[in-house]
Amino acid sequence: MMKGAISKKILVGSFFAFFVNGIAALMTGAVLPYLIEEYHFSYSLSGTILALQAVGFIVSGIVCDVISLRIGRKLTLILGALCFFAGYAGILLITSPVGVTTLIFITGIGWGIFNTILNAVISEESGGKASVINILHMFFAAGAFSAPFMISILLQFQLSWKISVVILSVLSLALIPFFGAMPLQRTAFSKPQAAVSFSFLRNGHYLLFMGIIFFYAATENGINGWLVTFLLNGGRMDDIGAHNVLTVFWVSIIFGRLMCSYLSRVLPPQTIVLLLSSTGLVLITLFLLIPIPWLSYLLAFLLGASLSGILPTTIANASFLVQESALAGGVLLSCAGLGGASANYIIGLFAQGVGISSSMLCLLVSAAILVLLVIMNVTRFRKRSQ
Repeated sequence: MMKGAISKKILVGSFFAFFVNGIAALMTGAVLPYLIEEYHFSYSLSGTILALQAVGFIVSGIVCDVISLRIGRKLTLILGALCFFAGYAGILLITSPVGVTTLIFITGIGWGIFNTILNAVISEESGGKASVINILHMFFAAGAFSAPFMISILLQFQLSWKISVVILSVLSLALIPFFGAMPLQRTAFSKPQAAVSFSFLRNGHYLLFMGIIFFYAATENGINGWLVTFLLNGGRMDDIGAHNVLTVFWVSIIFGRLMCSYLSRVLPPQTIVLLLSSTGLVLITLFLLIPIPWLSYLLAFLLGASLSGILPTTIANASFLVQESALAGGVLLSCAGLGGASANYIIGLFAQGVGISSSMLCLLVSAAILVLLVIMNVTRFRKRSQ
């Protein structure tokens, strides 16, 4: 139910947190080439690192709402901020494979906490409006483009990539007073037994949404985690150019989510997702197969715009299902972590054997399956309306 005007402290705190969340989500992939070079990590180990960050996302996404029933949403969000700080600050001090892998896993826990709780908070406060949820995710996109952009600027001034990790660590600590000021409910559910119900898993439409989010995240996280390495080690671009292409990709996502915020007022969400995912499949194909540097910028911009609204619009589309249980939202968003973990691990595994350029073709498979599931979703909504 719509509560009326959304608290400014909730909006400011949530938007700032999603901005930092976006930086954190992209930072690992943006610094991956330097971990490979300086720490002598293999492609398969690098894929495992990216995958375990997503596993941390999955774990926290499933359990953090239940934890928030015990300690409250405010303290749970503060815990997420501390996970970001400890994880990213730690990789500046620890260079062993086991140590870095563990620390990146911890950052994934923070990522999952922010995604699960803040999506739920904004969905509840706005009454599930796709326009408001798209604006929230626009701030994630703003943070996401900031990560490779920061590194690009540092490289131009011949400074270390590690400075960007320090900045992220400081921003993570800066979130704590914002969370402290947010007038959050302990939970949106009055009955704990309803909050932990698994009945949503018997709903076929919910399972379809899980599949859509899984394969969307597999596609997007594969790009986030491996794009810079693909362009750099594949010989298409130098360090600065590769980071700039990733920056362009996420700048376009900002504009795309603003566009989707408008489109959500005139088109049903399932139709928007169908248009975006179909266009995305075509653009991914062109991006991977045409090795022309200037065209890579254009295709990255168009690809970012096409993928931009799929996740927030799908969350809004599924709001009638996830509001029945605290676990429903967490499990749904955890599918994003599982999709990202699977894609990053598989790409890294194949890259070790056939090279990074060939292994990126895995993204075509995930994008094609995404389109098929979205078509099924459109068909299902049409049957419901008849």
